[in-house]
Amino acid sequence: MCKFILSRRRAKVLACTVAALFVLWIGISPRVAPVLYNGKLFHPEIQRGEAKDLLNVVSFKNYEVFFKAVDGRRLHGWMFINPSSDKVCLLHPGNAGDILGKLSFIRMLLDAGVSVFAYEPRGFGLSEGAASVESVCADGVSAFDFLTETQGYKPDHIVLFGVSLGAAVATYVSTKRPAAAMILQSGFSSLERIAKEQVPFLKIFPSWLFPRPAMNTAEVLARPHPPLLLLHGELDQLIPIAHSRRIYNHAVGPKLFVVCPHSTHTTIDPGDQALWKSTISAFIRKLG
Repeated sequence: MCKFILSRRRAKVLACTVAALFVLWIGISPRVAPVLYNGKLFHPEIQRGEAKDLLNVVSFKNYEVFFKAVDGRRLHGWMFINPSSDKVCLLHPGNAGDILGKLSFIRMLLDAGVSVFAYEPRGFGLSEGAASVESVCADGVSAFDFLTETQGYKPDHIVLFGVSLGAAVATYVSTKRPAAAMILQSGFSSLERIAKEQVPFLKIFPSWLFPRPAMNTAEVLARPHPPLLLLHGELDQLIPIAHSRRIYNHAVGPKLFVVCPHSTHTTIDPGDQALWKSTISAFIRKLG
């Protein structure tokens, strides 16, 4: 009888331990406890610049704007007008810095013959609030709506341009709003895949315990999408070029993949800039 009681007690202790470990496993997952991971994913403190530096983009009219996020927070943006084109690139930034930190991309896009609207998601630069996977995706849609509702652009004149994490945001926006095309620079195939590559501990969590939206670019582009241009630096050590190859292989088309052989993650080498700009210029011209 005593052995039976001890056996039942051990079983109960074991069951309680397993239950507690399961609750802990769920509780520290990226989906349930994003606050544990947002500090690694978002770096809004990097590259804070001065607005006056943005005014010095020579030869192109540009001006500062503010618009609203879906929760009413004030978001910061900047319009750069290239009068030679009726198309505008909506620049979805990566996980670090402010608009000034994207000035090299802004200049190259203007040189490629297109206007640019750059913005800062919640928590970045002069935008209010705090960043999360959900908020950066929602803010991407708000930026698109600002272009159509306030700036007067038609959806078929808007090209979604995403850099790094912003490539996933651009892809998300394409599922919510129609657009002329998409250009994805140095993007990951899915947030889960790149997270597990960079932080092996996260391999203990299945897909359903990662944040929503899932930011699975390869999966999204396996369905019909706007014309797609993928650009990636061959020397990218942060998000390996294999991610863009995976996106390209999954995308149903129309699609184009161009490798910048001397470039890294978000730095386009001077030797690749002519290729980068001519590729984008030709891609946009084909849109009509």
